[in-house]
Amino acid sequence: PAGGVLGRPVSMLDIAPTVLDAAGAASHPGFEGSSLIGITAADADARPAITQWQGNRSVRWRKWRYTTYPSGGEELYDLSLDPSECTNLSSDPAYASILTILQAKLG
Repeated sequence: PAGGVLGRPVSMLDIAPTVLDAAGAASHPGFEGSSLIGITAADADARPAITQWQGNRSVRWRKWRYTTYPSGGEELYDLSLDPSECTNLSSDPAYASILTILQAKLG
């Protein structure tokens, strides 16, 4: 919403394209992100925020964060209930369906 709060995670890669869009300038073709101007919750859900560092991969989607490590380890957090990421839910069978969704989003 214009001038409002989206309430969904977005990628830092979207900042530069958004600033250029707000200024009425064309985006640089080398930018990976997209402008956030006019984004909807459905748009944000279709573009989860993915981070990669030193072989680790993490996706932030809706209220969830899922991270994988080259060693095979993984972490899953419900950030609405556990914003400090203290309780890893990845091995809890009750979260198997969300784990599958987030694994697919990481590709």
